[in-house]
Amino acid sequence: MEPAKTDRRVRKTKARLLECLTALMKEKDIKDISVKELSDLADINRGTFYLHYRDVYDMLNKVEDELFAEFNEILNRDFTIVPEDTIYTILEDIFTFLYDNVQTAQALMGLMGISPL
Repeated sequence: MEPAKTDRRVRKTKARLLECLTALMKEKDIKDISVKELSDLADINRGTFYLHYRDVYDMLNKVEDELFAEFNEILNRDFTIVPEDTIYTILEDIFTFLYDNVQTAQALMGLMGISPL
């Protein structure tokens, strides 16, 4: 059985929140980003934010988990049963993934995205 598709409005809201979180993380540390600031920038109600996330840290954790899951899906392919030219397809998938997520990756790996342990 296929998992239920996420409503288009939910996908658009989450994409807009991610876009805004990424922009804010390039400017300031995650600890200095409030739900109010994020939701105002995304032009959504704070209640809408709380339908999806507990707080900014929860959102960041879920975004990281989704990115790692998607990336691991590419890396976990069985290389032993694939034709020789498939390695190029896999490399293309890796670079496409990185290209598609470059803004988020920069924000997560940048100085403002790193939180102290």
